[in-house]
Amino acid sequence: MNRKERRAADHAARKAAHKAGFHQPQAQPEPVAAPKKEISPEQLAANIRNAHLSHGPTTEVGRKKVSMNALKTGLTGVQVLLPTDDAALYEARVRDYLQATRKAAEKSQGKKATATPAPLPPQDKNGLFLRPPF
Repeated sequence: MNRKERRAADHAARKAAHKAGFHQPQAQPEPVAAPKKEISPEQLAANIRNAHLSHGPTTEVGRKKVSMNALKTGLTGVQVLLPTDDAALYEARVRDYLQATRKAAEKSQGKKATATPAPLPPQDKNGLFLRPPF
């Protein structure tokens, strides 16, 4: 019996056992932890010295700058716009969107659409929206 036939027979036996209700999960090999690499006392002392130097940004400007390090889309963050985005363009699009959805909702309810725009969400001190309005 060659390897292909043995595997097919083994698969058929496992399938039959599973259908009969005698399913036994295959044993998973236990993960083997990698042996810890020994370092010299000099290297350990250097690591400790370097760790004392690392403390992150200390100024407000530095903290603001690094707070955007992992930002990809901004969809779930506190700040909606990236520093390079045009806030006026975004606000115009939000107003258009809110007005269009309000008109569509009023039209479906049989009311007359009004030209007053929907209220905008709260903004921070720089005029940026604090959360997405939709």
